[in-house]
Amino acid sequence: MFIEIALNDIHPLLNQIEEQFQFDLREYSTATLRRRIHRILLLFHLRNLEEFSDLLKNDPSIFPMLLNELTVNTTEMFRDVDCWKSISQEVIPKLQSNQPIKVWHNGCSSGEEVYSFLILAMEAGLDSQLELIGTDVNTSCLEVARSGIYEMKFMNKYNQQYIASGGKKSLFDYGESLGDHYFQFHQNVRDKVTFSYLDIIQDVGVQNCDLIFSRNVLIYFMMPLQERIFSKIYSCLKKDAYFCLGKNENLAWTIDFKNMKESFENKYIFQKSSL
Repeated sequence: MFIEIALNDIHPLLNQIEEQFQFDLREYSTATLRRRIHRILLLFHLRNLEEFSDLLKNDPSIFPMLLNELTVNTTEMFRDVDCWKSISQEVIPKLQSNQPIKVWHNGCSSGEEVYSFLILAMEAGLDSQLELIGTDVNTSCLEVARSGIYEMKFMNKYNQQYIASGGKKSLFDYGESLGDHYFQFHQNVRDKVTFSYLDIIQDVGVQNCDLIFSRNVLIYFMMPLQERIFSKIYSCLKKDAYFCLGKNENLAWTIDFKNMKESFENKYIFQKSSL
C-alpha cells in the first residue's frame, strides 16, 4: 500500500518530534525521511501523518522504536574492501608511533565497522595503545554493538571481505558461535572498544582523534547540515590525522574540506593538512 506524504505535512511532525523528544530531524534528507516515514506508517498500520502524530503524543515510550526506523542502520564488516586494504596496509602503519591512538567511528550503527578496524589494529599489535570509540544516536544499535553478537548467516561473507582486506587469520578466531544462528566476539575483543550515545547534530564530537570514520552518515543529511557536521568533525582531527568517508559521499565543496588531502590515492581516505 502506498501512502502519499507531502513535504508540507512532514514539517509539523518533525517540529513535534524536536519539541517533544529534543531530537532534530528537520535537516535530514527529504527523500530519506519520506521513505522511512512511509515504512513506519505501514509497520504500525497508520493511515496518515496525523495518526503518527497522535501515536507519539499518546505513547511517547514508542519513540525509541520509531527512531530505529527513522535512522538508517545499514552496515557490514569490511564493507568496501579497497578502503579496508588501505586502512590495513597504509593508515595503520602510519599510526604506529602515536601514543595513544585515538579512533572514533561516528554513526557506528551496530558496530560492524568498529570491530573491523579493531581486528586489523590487533593484528598490527596496536590494541594496547588504542582508544577506540563508536558512537550513534540509536540506542538499540548500540546495544547490539556492545554485545558483539551478529547473525551467523553473514559471517562467511564478512570473513571473505576480511581476508581480502589483508586479514591475517579468520574472523572466527575472534569469537564463537552461539548455537546455529549467531556469532559473538570474545569478551577480550569487546572490552577494547567503547560504544556511547552521541548525536553529532547536537553534541560535541570526540576530540583529538588520529583517525575518524564517518562512513555513509552525512549522505542522509541536507547539504547545510553536512557542512556544519563536517566542520565539527574537522575540529576533532589532530593535524595530519586521517578521515574516512563513505564511497558515495563527497564533501569537496565544503570550506573545511579544502584543508584535507587525498591519501594513498584512495577516494575514501583523506588527511588533515599539518598547516
